[in-house]
Amino acid sequence: MKFIIVYDTWKPDAEKLAEKISDWLSGLEIEHDSYKDMFPTNEEHDPDRIALLLGGDGFIVKNILPLAKENIPFLGVNFGTVGFLAPVEPKDWKAAINKILKGKYHIDRKKILDGSIKSSGKTTHFKAVNDAVLFRGENKFIRMKVSVDGYPVHKELGGDGIIVSSAIGSPAYNLAAKGPIAEVGLIVTPLSIPRINVASMVLGEDRIVEIKCLGGSRPYEKEFPLEVDGDNTRRIKTGDVIAIRYGDLRAKFIIPEGSIFIKSLHNKLGLSK
Repeated sequence: MKFIIVYDTWKPDAEKLAEKISDWLSGLEIEHDSYKDMFPTNEEHDPDRIALLLGGDGFIVKNILPLAKENIPFLGVNFGTVGFLAPVEPKDWKAAINKILKGKYHIDRKKILDGSIKSSGKTTHFKAVNDAVLFRGENKFIRMKVSVDGYPVHKELGGDGIIVSSAIGSPAYNLAAKGPIAEVGLIVTPLSIPRINVASMVLGEDRIVEIKCLGGSRPYEKEFPLEVDGDNTRRIKTGDVIAIRYGDLRAKFIIPEGSIFIKSLHNKLGLSK
């Protein structure tokens, strides 16, 4: 077994813990490497690798995709504000790693989103760990047609935008927009829609969501930002169609023995006080 330690350089305490873990693993003569900020895609292939991600949720999200492509399971150690994606707090790092060494853990395989954009006869593709969010941007609002498996759920929806979230991303922007937290499913949450009959939808994992951009409130409002995982902004034009579904790629979350999703969620939301 080889450990790969990746730590957030914006968090000084994460770097200190990375050094402490490295020293501890060296004392046990366990092979390991440490990297700053990002898992390196040119890492030599070793089928028995486990990543330790020391940072907040945003840091963990940006590392999930390269790890998933290498089929590497990972354990998140929380150095963020809430840490929905990190089941281990810094003070518990040694107990968590000991459980891994003893095989006292399971792997939760979470699906990653596949997306496509059809624009002017061309199709481009993207992947999203958390979500894809279509915004009105600097425009007054955006009008959209929303379909599920080809059926028009909303023939015209006008507002600030829409979020299509994975289960991984459901506690992120989706939750801030009053969307539901889900262990599984594809979540669609409209943003500031001035209609009382519009709510979030939790769909099956085999569904396909299509969003057609119908433009803004004025004829010259023709371009709108699409953000993927809070970054990687793309420009969507009137008439473009975004399709989002789950793909075949899986993120492999390590869950130490004794960690219970609903209990962890309860604690992180401050509901246990």
